[in-house]
Amino acid sequence: MYDPTLEIFVLQTSIETTFEVISEDAIQDQYLAWRDQSYGFLLNMLGSCHSEVEISAARRLLLDQDWQVKYSEFYEDAYAYVAKDGQTWTRLFKSDLRSEARQMIGLQEPELVKLFNGLIDQLDEAIDMANERDDRAYPARSAGRFAKVS
Repeated sequence: MYDPTLEIFVLQTSIETTFEVISEDAIQDQYLAWRDQSYGFLLNMLGSCHSEVEISAARRLLLDQDWQVKYSEFYEDAYAYVAKDGQTWTRLFKSDLRSEARQMIGLQEPELVKLFNGLIDQLDEAIDMANERDDRAYPARSAGRFAKVS
């Protein structure tokens, strides 16, 4: 646009600047609003471009869960899970946890990487204990000359 009084070209631009106020109250409010959300929903919040308040609330919700490890005879494998209201909130096997840990490294979430790696270690221990129990329950029967002397 040309301004004849100044005899120069004047560009009219309106730059909108917004500032996000990050407070513990805002994070706590978001945390309380999302308490019943699924694991996948929270992971989507971490992986997408949302506000720092939402990302912090999702991170805190994942970290605050009471994670447990269980060996399943049905799956013949161990998995990590969270029990909510008598139901399993999510079920993550070792391959799932490895994938999630790699994703959290990419998102620069060291606390969640530590959580997932710790759960992987617990899964390994549960699998080892189950294998030892099976070894004691079913000793070698017909190993012939290769059988262990007890």
